[in-house]
Amino acid sequence: MSLNQLSAEDQLHANQLYGHLAGLQDQFSGNVGRQQALDTQYDKTISGNAPSVAQRQLYAALDQIQRGQQSQVAGASGANAALARQNAMQNTSQAQTEANAQAAQLRAEEIARAQAAKAQNLGIIGQEVGNMYGQNVSGSNAAAGVAMGGAQTQAQIDQQNRMAWMNFVSNLINAGGTAGVTYATSGAK
Repeated sequence: MSLNQLSAEDQLHANQLYGHLAGLQDQFSGNVGRQQALDTQYDKTISGNAPSVAQRQLYAALDQIQRGQQSQVAGASGANAALARQNAMQNTSQAQTEANAQAAQLRAEEIARAQAAKAQNLGIIGQEVGNMYGQNVSGSNAAAGVAMGGAQTQAQIDQQNRMAWMNFVSNLINAGGTAGVTYATSGAK
């Protein structure tokens, strides 16, 4: 094969690789976008701005208790009516106190679950970023290897990967704080 043919073949391979990398970038952006939307929902739950299903169910049960007590009062007459009202108020007050305590406990559990899920979600985002970093570096190295005709040694590629990894961790420190760094460095090579 002539040098022009080899060069054209190398250019074809490089263009295919760049096209594949663009597709991976789109996939990566979509994944991170969905993870960030989920992270926003966790933030809402943690801050108390998301509706609490458990709390809603507790207060619906409390409403049923109140209605039941009111129906008993409505059915009482004469001297029993005053006693029925007093019992209904006491029963409703007790039920409300218990519902408030349960709602506070369930809310704390919801927050704890949201915090744990958020931490896991941030780990997934970090993993996605790490995967994308690895694919881009590998793809770039492959393209460079094709263009250079194999002149680049494996040792040089490994050194570039280590430098890219250190840059990635440094960016993670700046962007995500210690939780992201702990996750990222646990998989460092």
